[in-house]
Amino acid sequence: MSKKSRRQILLEREGYRFLEFRTETKSKEPYIKGTGRIRVSDVFYWVRTNKKSPKKLAVWWQVPVEAIYEALRWADENREVLRQEAKKEWKDFLKWAHQTGYLERVRLVRGKLPPIPFQDEEYMC
Repeated sequence: MSKKSRRQILLEREGYRFLEFRTETKSKEPYIKGTGRIRVSDVFYWVRTNKKSPKKLAVWWQVPVEAIYEALRWADENREVLRQEAKKEWKDFLKWAHQTGYLERVRLVRGKLPPIPFQDEEYMC
């Protein structure tokens, strides 16, 4: 059994039984325990943006519905963390997109680029 991180201990003290921080990632958001792939932001996106019900999402991902509700609670309490993580992901994506010419290919096919989140940020090329 591996030693728990300080963040994990605090998370459990706050009553989160179904969430865990992954030590092998740099992410500042937790994952649903045992899935290895489902982040809090994934739950937030599917429930709040795509209007998927927590119960249907739990069945779809084969996790307890309580895990979905915990993830939503963490998301509501840590919106700025999710925003910063999203900005970091977009920064990494845009760096890759410019290096590979992906955005130029999208522009050629579509005639223009779709709206890109955080366009006003300093890292936007």
